[in-house]
Amino acid sequence: MHNKKRNIISGFISTVLGIVLINFAFSSCERIYEDLAPCPHGVSLRFIYDYNMEYANAFAKKVDCLTLLVYDENGNYVDTRIVTGTELQDENYRMKLDLKQGNYHFVAYGGLACNKSSFLMKYTPGEGTGYTDLQVELDSECLTNPKRKNLHGLYWGELTLATADLYSEGTVEMMKNTNNIRVVLQQMNGEPVDDKKFEFEITDDNILFSYDNNLLENGMVTYTPWAQGQASAGFTDEGREVVVAYAELSTSRLMVRDWYSPKLTVRRKADGVEIINIPLINYLLMLKSDLYASMDSQEFLDRESEWSMIFFLSPNLEWIKTYIKINDWTVIIPWAISLLFRGCAHDADSEMFDREVPLVNLNISVALSDISQSGTRASDIYPEAPVNDNEKMKTLRIIVVRNNDNIVEHNRIYNLEVASTDCYSEPMKVIGNEKKRIYLFANEATEIKTTGFFPKRKLVECDFEKIQPGSLFFTDYISSLTIRLGSNMERIDGPLPMSGLYMVDVPAEDCERELSIMRAAVKFTFNITNKSSRSIEITKLTIDKMAEREYYLPHNATYIERETTEGTKFWDINSFDVPTLKGYYTYDASSLFKGQLLPGDENTKTNEQPIYLLEGKHSDDNNKENPYLLTLGVNGTELKSYLPNLPQLPRNTHVVVNITINEHAMDCIVDVRPYTEITLEPDFGL
Repeated sequence: MHNKKRNIISGFISTVLGIVLINFAFSSCERIYEDLAPCPHGVSLRFIYDYNMEYANAFAKKVDCLTLLVYDENGNYVDTRIVTGTELQDENYRMKLDLKQGNYHFVAYGGLACNKSSFLMKYTPGEGTGYTDLQVELDSECLTNPKRKNLHGLYWGELTLATADLYSEGTVEMMKNTNNIRVVLQQMNGEPVDDKKFEFEITDDNILFSYDNNLLENGMVTYTPWAQGQASAGFTDEGREVVVAYAELSTSRLMVRDWYSPKLTVRRKADGVEIINIPLINYLLMLKSDLYASMDSQEFLDRESEWSMIFFLSPNLEWIKTYIKINDWTVIIPWAISLLFRGCAHDADSEMFDREVPLVNLNISVALSDISQSGTRASDIYPEAPVNDNEKMKTLRIIVVRNNDNIVEHNRIYNLEVASTDCYSEPMKVIGNEKKRIYLFANEATEIKTTGFFPKRKLVECDFEKIQPGSLFFTDYISSLTIRLGSNMERIDGPLPMSGLYMVDVPAEDCERELSIMRAAVKFTFNITNKSSRSIEITKLTIDKMAEREYYLPHNATYIERETTEGTKFWDINSFDVPTLKGYYTYDASSLFKGQLLPGDENTKTNEQPIYLLEGKHSDDNNKENPYLLTLGVNGTELKSYLPNLPQLPRNTHVVVNITINEHAMDCIVDVRPYTEITLEPDFGL
């Protein structure tokens, strides 16, 4: 009996002691004693790569080396960890980092630290550098050295995570930045195709990555095949082997963007003729089909990294532009599609139309539209100056697209400075009794001065001459075109870009449609009057929250017809959309205003050169209704004021800012005007 009691008591003591020891072990992570080592504190990171078309984690199979960069919550560099061992092949691999308490941002690169890596850091991260300094670029030797043209895979991912005792767990989701494209040439009659008779290349501007994995403009490069040869495609019914030519090209990330669209080109060596010259992105996106209709175009391009394209040739080794096969999907292209982009055809060949359909004459008249700012408009106390040359149409392009099958019927451009008036009223022969989309683009070739290495660049990076009548119109691509201003001193300096898009019904008889086109810009005029008792020196003038990008075509714009007190009717922009990946900058107009201004009403300083900036709508938490902040430097002091009556900046408006300098402050009155009651020349179509 005593022995039994003794055993019960001993068991009880052991249990209690065990609980005490467990509690002590866990409490020691919260209280550090001198005789105990501190508990681990930091993060435990898992890495996955399932951003692919299979939605399956392939990290262990695809990533053979790993570089992890650690930044603190302010974006300052903390540390670099590199792993090149076989542990990456373990599905359960975790990277544990002991870090001080805080929030950290982690950037991971797969394939960067390997001996056979194709990419390298442009600047070595270290003390004094920050997260936004990160840049990764393709090793230029990979473009020329045959042994390195097959790019080693590059993967990228990032994560923000706070530390914790016994390690905070997080997952870094990675994506692939490299592609392999296999191009196959096959004769329709089954005759063999010799690869040595052709040259293959892809041109793109996609070798420099920013900190957020987006591409930076760096100049066009040319990718050439890392493998090329012949292959058997099977046998004909007659037992003849079908031999095709192929080439494989490896490229950096493919992106939908506005400054350059990659091109795939195939040339005959014998005469140098380009038998294939296509916008690569547009064709790859044809594969998206209905299976991936809900998937964003960029996500589709990022998830898919292995591409195969089969082009069918005629006996004279020219591409038969009827259909191609991409990744085993047959892409049907309507008859007479021609995206070779050679020449400047203006009209669709009448032979492309079914002889049974009604052909009618469509006469299109185009005039500049008068659009004003939504909201209360000030009285016309400041008369509008005559329109300068930059506000006129210098060139006008009209593209007519059949809405039912997305085929281009006409693509015409007019030089309005030299053409006769007969050209303006020339009718276009189109298929009647159906809907058309009519695209209007004016001054498309405008260039702007830059502060970068190249003194000028095109405002709109699109070659509209490549849109051939009879071809498929790439609606999404044209719709996504943007206009970009780069630095804080860039503005549109030249003929203003203009655009318009209309859906019109064309009956089964000749008709005329009157359309308008809008300036894709906002005009600013500043009038500064010194009403103080002293002379002032203007040293600075800036406007905050100016948009870096706007859509070339208006996006989801709605209009309301309004009337001035004088009875003039005009269209007022009620709402519009801006690019999702928009950025803002502070525009610096100081150089246009520097100088002395004497006191007195008659002494007003006005910018002699009009300022043209981009459409935008910014939400400012400090001033939601008037988000645009003006800063004026006067006698070494900065005066600030939010611009009233300016909740947003729609295109085709003229913003007149009247600034009055008083003894110790400034007052701002903003008059937002349409381009109204102005004679616009040339009088196109009217």
